[in-house]
Amino acid sequence: MSDNIAAEPVVFQIEEGGYGVDITPSYTASMRRLLHRATDHPKYAAYATKVAAGHAFFSQMDIKGHCDVEMASIRHALAVVPGHFVIAEHRLRENPAEESLVRRINVLAEFDPTFEVLLRLHCVRIGELGVRKASKEVASVIAGGMRGLIRLAGSLDDAYAHLRDVQLRTGGIDFLSGEMTAARLRETLPVVAQERFRVMAGEMGL
Repeated sequence: MSDNIAAEPVVFQIEEGGYGVDITPSYTASMRRLLHRATDHPKYAAYATKVAAGHAFFSQMDIKGHCDVEMASIRHALAVVPGHFVIAEHRLRENPAEESLVRRINVLAEFDPTFEVLLRLHCVRIGELGVRKASKEVASVIAGGMRGLIRLAGSLDDAYAHLRDVQLRTGGIDFLSGEMTAARLRETLPVVAQERFRVMAGEMGL
């Protein structure tokens, strides 16, 4: 059964108002399409300048190979637009009568430790936070995010799998390699993320 599932192609679809808008071959392509819509579509004209400027400045962070900043910069830019952005993942079934929807991803609400780290680095860059306060926020926000994720996922193993999916899908920081196990996630991830924030802040000269 798993072989059949693996053979079925996956596509992603942007949803607006409960309706599918654009179909793309990857999550990355959908995020880029969302950015394009937010800067070019008449529906978002009032926010286009802020979206474009926010994306440009955020994406200029010099993070020296820690992760790919593109997905985080798009998420940050979209946050100035009221409402929410949803990308639906579909698996193309051989039988058209079968349900294709795998999941819906709320772009602005999904828990992503990399985004939380990069957001605080950005806030330090623009003078909204000092490094010490931002460092404390990283640990606090990620601890809270982990509690919520574990409740939603139902188990530490499922939470671990979700975080790995997010990291691979967005090109995020790899917090899960080495000695990080599902059992250690709740206590260790906030500390590891805070340490990575401090390292990155130092490398950026913040």
